[in-house]
Amino acid sequence: MKIFFAFIFFAFAIACNSNNTQQVDVYDSVETALHVKSADSLLVFEGRVSGWLNRNLAVENIKWTNLQLENFWNEDSLDLEPFTPAPDFYKDYSAVLHWSADSSYILDVGSYGMIPVKDKKGNTTLEAGDPDTEISVIYTKTGKKARLLFAGPSSFIIDGQWVDTSQAMIVGTFDKENNQGKDTLVWMIDIKDQFFRLYNFKAAR
Repeated sequence: MKIFFAFIFFAFAIACNSNNTQQVDVYDSVETALHVKSADSLLVFEGRVSGWLNRNLAVENIKWTNLQLENFWNEDSLDLEPFTPAPDFYKDYSAVLHWSADSSYILDVGSYGMIPVKDKKGNTTLEAGDPDTEISVIYTKTGKKARLLFAGPSSFIIDGQWVDTSQAMIVGTFDKENNQGKDTLVWMIDIKDQFFRLYNFKAAR
């Protein structure tokens, strides 16, 4: 069941063609998995992202042991495409755009399928248009864009945040198979190295 779960979420999460993906099986590489978790734990807690994670998971004093590493893989390259934003893109979608600390990247957690609607005062709100969800990264210096994650109507992306200048964290919920509730998933993605890690949040019992 664990292998099936990992495969399902790997299938919709990859950003590039599967032939360009080097996947590492967590269960066949325990030492590597422990190293990944240790490194990510330092990033989150020493990088002061833990408070953001607590708020988005609606828990207090989250422990790293609550996050179970399900899978990790490396992309040889991301599928880049030209990006020419509309004149008001950055203003209209500011609520779902997160700039990295050095402004090299923008993490886009919601412009896909969202429609900006202005009220009489000129204020903009975003309304859902497409049931699917795409998370992407915009390369500000080159005018390129790449998809990081894509999911269907059963998903809900809560938010995203930069952990450091090149690594992002994304939190979302997904329906389990056969209507067995929801899984809360956390991705850690190194944009520079194209390294993806998928965690499943398990609340303390």
